[in-house]
Amino acid sequence: MAESQGKDVSDVVTSGPGLVFIVYPEVVSQLPMPQIWAALFLVMFGLIGLDSEYCMVQGVISAIIDMFPKQLIPNRKLFVFCTCVIYMLCAMPMLTDGGMYLFQLFDAFSASGITLIFVVFCETMAIAWIY
Repeated sequence: MAESQGKDVSDVVTSGPGLVFIVYPEVVSQLPMPQIWAALFLVMFGLIGLDSEYCMVQGVISAIIDMFPKQLIPNRKLFVFCTCVIYMLCAMPMLTDGGMYLFQLFDAFSASGITLIFVVFCETMAIAWIY
């Protein structure tokens, strides 16, 4: 792709969400039978998102149910549904016109880089303190 545009690779490819939504579709359009590759990409992207969401939701739900088993185990399906609805409502601002800016704020300041290292360090210290 960089060769066809006459540019350096670092000028064409950037990291972040632009890679998935801008660069990759351009690459797929230059492959033979681009419709098949685009459909496979869409399916792959959906499955990766579903898998990531399932792991995150299951981790939160298991932790909360372990804290309140008598109240939540009989109503597990309702609790899971309500948790998923709350997650969906929290993600809705990402779909607005300013969603990409909000995504970049979350990406820069929430669970990446030094913040993630700090959280992992605190979890390690908590486990070491308990044991």
